[in-house]
Amino acid sequence: MPNITGFLFLLLLLATEGSLGNSKNEVSHGSSQNVVGRPLGNSLNAWKYCQLGWSTYERRCFRFFKTALQWIYAEAECLRYGGNLASVHSANEYAFLKKLIHQGAGSAVKTWIGGHDAVKEGIWLWSDGSYMNFRAWNSGDNQPDNYKKNEHCLEMNHGAVQLWNDSPCYELKPFICVKK
Repeated sequence: MPNITGFLFLLLLLATEGSLGNSKNEVSHGSSQNVVGRPLGNSLNAWKYCQLGWSTYERRCFRFFKTALQWIYAEAECLRYGGNLASVHSANEYAFLKKLIHQGAGSAVKTWIGGHDAVKEGIWLWSDGSYMNFRAWNSGDNQPDNYKKNEHCLEMNHGAVQLWNDSPCYELKPFICVKK
C-alpha cells in the first residue's frame, strides 16, 4: 500500500506541475529575476512573459540600459540576457522605444540599437537577424553618411528630430535590448 500511495503522490505532483506551467497568471521564481505573464494584443492566447524590468511591445520584451558601452559590448550584454540590441519594425515601435529611453534617462539620449553595416558598407542589417523593413534615417542630416569611413553602427535619437544616424561603433552609449 505505501508504494501505491507514493506512486499516486508522484503522479499528482507531476500533474500539478504541468498545469502550473500553463497558468496565464504564472509568476516564476526559477530564475534570478521574476517572470510575470502579461496579455498582448486582442487575442486571449497572445501571452508573452517578460522579466521584471522589461517592457512588452508587440510580443517582444525591451529594456533600456543606462550604462554606456561600445556597440559590440552592448550587443554582448544583450546576448547575456538572451536577446540582441533592439531591431525596429514600425514607426509606432520606434515611438515606443523613444518613450522607453525618455523614461529611463529623463531625456532623448543617443542610444545604440541593433543596426549595423559592418559586413558591407551601405548594407544595413539587424543583429537579431530580422529584416530591416523600417528605416528612420535623419535624411535632413544626410544620414547614413559613413563620415570618415568609420561609421558602421546605428544610434537612435540623433539630432533635433531624434532619428537614426550611423555612428562609430567604439563610441560609448546607452542601449536597448530586445528578446522574444
